[in-house]
Amino acid sequence: MTREEPLSPEELKAEAMRALRDRKPLNRPDLYLGWLDSLSAPTPADIEACFVLLRTFKIPWMTKKRHTTWANVRRIVAAKLRLLGDPAAVEPLCFALVSDPFPAVRAEAEEGLRSFGRAIVSPLLAHLEVGFEWRVEGMAAAIGLLGEQGDLRATGLLSRVMTDEIPQSTARWRRQALWRSGATLWPILLVLALIVAHAAPYGAASVAGFFGTLFMGGPLYFSLYTRRREAILVRERAALSDAAATALLRLRDLRAIPLLVHAAFDEPAYHGREAARWALAGLLPSVSAADRERMEGLTALMAAGLHPEDPALTLVLLHALEQVGTGAALPAVERAAGWTKAPDLAAAALRIAPALRERARIASLPARLVRPAEPAEPGQLLRPEAPAEQLVRPEQEH
Repeated sequence: MTREEPLSPEELKAEAMRALRDRKPLNRPDLYLGWLDSLSAPTPADIEACFVLLRTFKIPWMTKKRHTTWANVRRIVAAKLRLLGDPAAVEPLCFALVSDPFPAVRAEAEEGLRSFGRAIVSPLLAHLEVGFEWRVEGMAAAIGLLGEQGDLRATGLLSRVMTDEIPQSTARWRRQALWRSGATLWPILLVLALIVAHAAPYGAASVAGFFGTLFMGGPLYFSLYTRRREAILVRERAALSDAAATALLRLRDLRAIPLLVHAAFDEPAYHGREAARWALAGLLPSVSAADRERMEGLTALMAAGLHPEDPALTLVLLHALEQVGTGAALPAVERAAGWTKAPDLAAAALRIAPALRERARIASLPARLVRPAEPAEPGQLLRPEAPAEQLVRPEQEH
């Protein structure tokens, strides 16, 4: 057999670029640094090649040193895309911000996206809604960028973050929970299995005791995995809710209030409940009577949030109920008027109770025309209740 000649450095670089164009980069990050240094006027194919390099953290069976080298390559790619200023670079940078496991790469991508202004809003919203393999730090940074841009298109999706609808659950939660549960439980089970096997008198019994102990540990492993996964989910959902609440306060869009009210007071409790209450405390003071039609269906939920142990939120809730509340809030407001440990809240409740009582009275009035008891004459649909001579008429001029 003839042995193939090793490739020269130039041939190796050419082979690396061909593999990159085919979206299968060689696991040799050093081969791509020179190409990145020479990149000045990128074509669409170059932007696509950069996007491929930003995905290299998914290359399997990589050593820790190679991981670090590839992270440096991705950081350089993000910095190069920022300096080039090509709008086509927004999508690769969004991917790097949301998905890359290395903080330095995410920081470079965040700075790059910030330089593109409002052009980043639509791509970031797409990643927020349908992103799969996302990192909580990167997704929180993306939410923060949406708040910075002041674009009200982000209000709807940011509000859905508060109710745990988006982003979608990621397989990373399952992998982390499986790994951490195994790292905790299986060494203990292995030691117990060895003890049982050593105590057994015969070889067959020893083997049976060993594997029986491991088998009995299955339910414990599943229980531990479930708790670990739930803990990861709660922690990351709460972090994203905090970021979304901050972004919504920057946007100051009152259309977010309905979903925030549900996130803050609805049952079962959402992971962003505390963040939603904090956001409501900042948005509800801006509510006016003009918002009544949009928010009157929230009266009962807002009334449920009245509590003397949270005076700041209760005070702004009372203000909102004064502007948009209906009679459904009257029982809760009357109870608040009897609070003796919070006299300022009780005074506010006493002030708005008459307005709510009047709205309840108006809502209970029959919405129909008054007709006489006798049937109308043929061809006459409506007729006055009193005789015609008793109807109100203008005073005759003298």
